[in-house]
Amino acid sequence: AIDRGTDITDENGHGTFMTGAILDCAPNNISIIPVKLLNEEGQAEGQYIIRAINYAIEQNVDIINMSLGTQPGSSASGSEIALQDAIQTAIDKGIIVVAATGNGDENGIAYNTDILGNEVYPAAIPDVIAVGSVKNNLLEIDEEGQIVNKFETYKKPTMTDLTISTFSNYGSTTDFVAPGENIIGISPENLSSTGLIISSGT
Repeated sequence: AIDRGTDITDENGHGTFMTGAILDCAPNNISIIPVKLLNEEGQAEGQYIIRAINYAIEQNVDIINMSLGTQPGSSASGSEIALQDAIQTAIDKGIIVVAATGNGDENGIAYNTDILGNEVYPAAIPDVIAVGSVKNNLLEIDEEGQIVNKFETYKKPTMTDLTISTFSNYGSTTDFVAPGENIIGISPENLSSTGLIISSGT
């Protein structure tokens, strides 16, 4: 979506990581259409997001996942209105749209998205499923940031083992939360020699 080309090489790693997270918990019969819209810094212009949404609509997808969000701002700005229009077109066609609530402010501190001017788009758009993050308290992390307990334990938290992540934005637009701290995921070979990475976020 950045240059209308066919090269989907992931220089940032975020898209690859999210794809792995989806594949880890989704049925085995799904297909994923990767659409590149983030640059090396993990940023995207509004036009790229809209272009990617329109492409997904053209491909007749069932679900659009956007693990991204614009900086807080007024819902009346032109780019946010155009983004809302594109997403509404997808929703009107029966496509499920999912987006992250956002990983806090510039310091990673969560804020209430209900406060005027603090909306996070596209999560704040009506009918978009907005997802926040919880911490799995079963995880034990050593000083080097490595998970030390057994993988089976890590994968089986109960409700009492989960707490809201300190970076996860919250408010009435939040529909669901899911484990989002110290998640083991896949990474592009150009960014990780092991093909794995541990990351956190909504």
